[in-house]
Amino acid sequence: MDRDSCYSVVSFSSLPTSSDCIVFAMDDTGVGFYIDFIRRGEVHWRSHIFHHTGITRHHSLTPQFFMTGIFFCVDLYCGTVGVFSAKDNSWKVLEKPHELDFGGITPGFLVECGGDLLIVKLEEFHWKPIRIFRLNFSEMKREEVKSLGEHVLFISHTSCASAVAPDSYMNNKIYFPRLYLNEGGIVFYSLETHSYRSRGGEHAANNLSGTEGWFRNCTWIQPNMAMSTAEELDWLKPPF
Repeated sequence: MDRDSCYSVVSFSSLPTSSDCIVFAMDDTGVGFYIDFIRRGEVHWRSHIFHHTGITRHHSLTPQFFMTGIFFCVDLYCGTVGVFSAKDNSWKVLEKPHELDFGGITPGFLVECGGDLLIVKLEEFHWKPIRIFRLNFSEMKREEVKSLGEHVLFISHTSCASAVAPDSYMNNKIYFPRLYLNEGGIVFYSLETHSYRSRGGEHAANNLSGTEGWFRNCTWIQPNMAMSTAEELDWLKPPF
């Protein structure tokens, strides 16, 4: 890679200490995008340029999700799904699931939850402030999700994660890097009540009024309490 890059999105296929870890990055070129990736044990990045991507607004692509050797990304203004295969360095846009015209200027997010790939879309003019769709690749269609069950989602512009909720209070909710004003606490959305609320507060609303703006540099991190060996932390060491 012989250019200076300021990536718009970066993702890992697995923990950086894993022998099969791949770091994947995308950078908008204006008419297409660069895709760069590097595998554990490699010294140099592999770089590819795609001009005819089948996606009109590259700046609206989500952080990617890796599954079975393929990186998925979604244009969250129209729902187009793009896939890049690290096996043969190919890019394509899936004909199905068909595009969803989300419209508006509100953001959307891509997150893995319980083995499913979910699109979380904030809505401006809908009776549900948030809509969730599961990408069903076996039948190549989208399915609206009405409940997360025992799971909880953590959403931001830099990372998205899911987990089994540690208690009943947190399940079936989506947490955001936003705070209510006047020390009202962190903002979450309840799929049960279809409203934004705050933990420990009395707030309840069907929009984000009364909250501070997005903290765009905030990232959700899943803690890993396992101790890594010096060998595992040596990225240039060939896969073991």
